[in-house]
Amino acid sequence: MKKKPRAFAVVDRFEGDVVVLEVDGQSQTRPRHWLDAAAREGDVVELSTGKPDRGETEKLRQRIRASQAAVHTKPGNFDL
Repeated sequence: MKKKPRAFAVVDRFEGDVVVLEVDGQSQTRPRHWLDAAAREGDVVELSTGKPDRGETEKLRQRIRASQAAVHTKPGNFDL
């Protein structure tokens, strides 16, 4: 029997009693009580449980840092 792949979301923000999640580029909302109390904005959480996944969060942060570094790297001798 195949294991079902885990689905993840990123905590975008909190709005009162609601948490706004980004799932596959789309916004979704859930009641704030659904989310694990340890989760913070920017964390990657498992959709089935609402619990943060520290490994996936760190992977996301590394991808963001790499993208930011690529943007700030000047190729050759180029000035604007």
